[in-house]
Amino acid sequence: MNNVNKFCTADQALLKLQTLCSRQETCKQDAAQKCKSWDLSEEAIENILNQLEKEKFIDEKRFAHFFTNDKLKFNHWGRIKISLALRQKQIPENIINEVLDEIDPLVYFDILRKELEKKVRLIPANHNGYQIKISLLRYAYGKGFESQEIEKLLPEILMKDKN
Repeated sequence: MNNVNKFCTADQALLKLQTLCSRQETCKQDAAQKCKSWDLSEEAIENILNQLEKEKFIDEKRFAHFFTNDKLKFNHWGRIKISLALRQKQIPENIINEVLDEIDPLVYFDILRKELEKKVRLIPANHNGYQIKISLLRYAYGKGFESQEIEKLLPEILMKDKN
């Protein structure tokens, strides 16, 4: 890390974070990590975070909403993986549950379908039905989709694969 960013005052840190937060959604934990990298005291960090929240530069619910939409639309993550990532960012459980409940079930199911259709085309032709099913299950679990959602789609995907 270069020394230019290593040390700064609380006022400089606040200004830097206001600029950062105005360009992209940021959660409290990420902002705190930035402050720690600038060697600010715990008291200064707490004051900066409070100021950022008060001025609406940081809003955990807004962050969780944008994070969820981005991970769903661009990374094609399922609810489980999104939930785990939000927990790692120390987003409160009630906010996580709220944003996950806002996911359109039809959009979610369509994303899972497209992911499974894409994956089944990549499975070697010499695999039997059981091996294909296991590959699809592992893939979908790795993307963070729930088993009940996967099980609903598997018969349809496996039938298409046979044709």
